[in-house]
Amino acid sequence: MHFPGSARPREPGLRPPVAHPDQSRCRLLDIPAHPLRGAKPGNVIVFGTMTSQRRFVLLTTGSFGDILPFVGLAKALLERGAPVLLIAPNAELIARAEKIPYHSLAPAEGSPPIDTRPMRAVTTLLNLGDQWITAGLEQTAWQLDELVDKNDVIVAHPIQVAAPLIARRRHLPWIAVSPEIFPFPNAERMPLYVPYPTLGRIINRAAWRHLARRLDRRYLARITAVGKRLGLPGQPTSFLELCRSQPQTLALTSPLFLDSRRFPSNVTATGFANWDVPRIWRARRAVERFIDSGDPPVVFRAPHFFPAHQFRAMAAETCRRLGLRGLFIDISAERTGQDGPLFIDRYVPLSLIAPRALAGVHHGGIGTSGVFAAAGRPAVIVPCIVDQFENAEILRNLGAALRLDWHGLTVSRLTRALSRSLGLMDTAAELARQLRREHGFATAAEMLINNW
Repeated sequence: MHFPGSARPREPGLRPPVAHPDQSRCRLLDIPAHPLRGAKPGNVIVFGTMTSQRRFVLLTTGSFGDILPFVGLAKALLERGAPVLLIAPNAELIARAEKIPYHSLAPAEGSPPIDTRPMRAVTTLLNLGDQWITAGLEQTAWQLDELVDKNDVIVAHPIQVAAPLIARRRHLPWIAVSPEIFPFPNAERMPLYVPYPTLGRIINRAAWRHLARRLDRRYLARITAVGKRLGLPGQPTSFLELCRSQPQTLALTSPLFLDSRRFPSNVTATGFANWDVPRIWRARRAVERFIDSGDPPVVFRAPHFFPAHQFRAMAAETCRRLGLRGLFIDISAERTGQDGPLFIDRYVPLSLIAPRALAGVHHGGIGTSGVFAAAGRPAVIVPCIVDQFENAEILRNLGAALRLDWHGLTVSRLTRALSRSLGLMDTAAELARQLRREHGFATAAEMLINNW
């Protein structure tokens, strides 16, 4: 990141993981070559016990799909003897259960709740940006400034733009790490399915370039104002470039999920990484009894913008038409338990039930998509916002999912799609076998420790 009118900060580059000299103490993993570094197939990544003299300050925000991967990364760093501090909202119980040093990220003062009403994709994207990026930017920046010291490395989600500001203020190295592929586009290389998933490639690229300029107009002035109050001269030249650390950014995702033609060259895929807090949450006994009492159920999670009660009625009728059972997860459910062909519960860690499910029907969030992919279960994905379109398209191309538009979703369409998805069992199982060969958290932790 460079601000005109200021000296370019010296940031260390990432080198490939270094082999441990004592091979008997290490575990060798063959990681498929990802398309962004030009590495040769069969690169050997060596994992062993090591310690770090620097503390890694992990900063994230957003939904569970954004927070839980940072918990998994923190655990991987701690297992290798590296000091860690996790800064995130609403994760105190999780951090305490996993014995991770933790500081709660206070909610932004006066920030409105996220608007989940149906609206245009760009409007939704900007509303989420207002909530997660700029609403509490200055507050987060000052919190981070108080918590870091001179030996720290800041490891931050790309949407936490307080990280590059404080890294520059305190002369600290920082690196962007994301479980999602969505935060990595720039004005020239954008995901092709957001914000206008139905448009063609050329029109969509033009729409993205327009959106990049709109993001700059919306956010750069706010970020610059906060920077000045932090004592930082100049201003960033691009909002999207500000979200990526130079010269390298890490993606906690499989190389299979990336396309080198659409992503910047400094994005490195560490391998598939998914973590779902099973230690403090257990499937309720009633859920266990339901799963054990018959054939594997279909797991339903309502898409955003779709009324949960309406989607639940669709799920029940779909199960009746296909002669299936369903487990419906709805955090706002007024009551739980058996309701016709469905069993309703408010929350169950998907990593506990996806391997025992027949298939999944969900919104395409990165965490949910990853759990079903790792379990080898096909899915019907109904994307609505942000990265969900891209996640759905990636899994569709890999033969592990079908995609439905939430506009005009009906019982008949859902029934046909779910029936067709059951024919993807073999390709979904093969994808899971490939993902099990990847160890994204371990690779990311090794890369961070080896370079700092």
